[in-house]
Amino acid sequence: MMMLTCGVRDPQGVTVSFTHKTGGLLNLEKDDLGMSNDRWRKPDGTIVTIPINREVITMRGIVPGRYQVAAHIYSRKIKLYTLPDGRKTGERDTTPGTIIATLVRINPYGEVYTTVRQYDAKGQVFTLFNFELNEDGDVIALDEDKNNIVMNRNGGGE
Repeated sequence: MMMLTCGVRDPQGVTVSFTHKTGGLLNLEKDDLGMSNDRWRKPDGTIVTIPINREVITMRGIVPGRYQVAAHIYSRKIKLYTLPDGRKTGERDTTPGTIIATLVRINPYGEVYTTVRQYDAKGQVFTLFNFELNEDGDVIALDEDKNNIVMNRNGGGE
């Protein structure tokens, strides 16, 4: 399991991520905290786990211009082992993982763009994609050029 945080910076420089969940017309609808918010209890007491880690950032309106989208591998699972004497020890999961990021237009619905990235270490930060909107909300440009979003605990983006 890993914890991923995504960030989006709008054309006015407002960045939304796990530290600033709203800003401008952007809103972090789903801040995925790994397994901690993927479990729920059915009325019969059965615990269900949703195995998908997903973050969702929405736009409540249109600000024309360039948007930047990035990801930060915030945490990686620690595999725990019990030693013969009963003490516990652990190591970080180093299995490579995959992030799939999709730009979706809601009305009319359509998946505009999808990109796939591989990660292998806690702390990795990388560009997912950038897009530009016109006044009507149409995507007029898309690229995967490096962007300058840095997500941190102290300010969302720098």
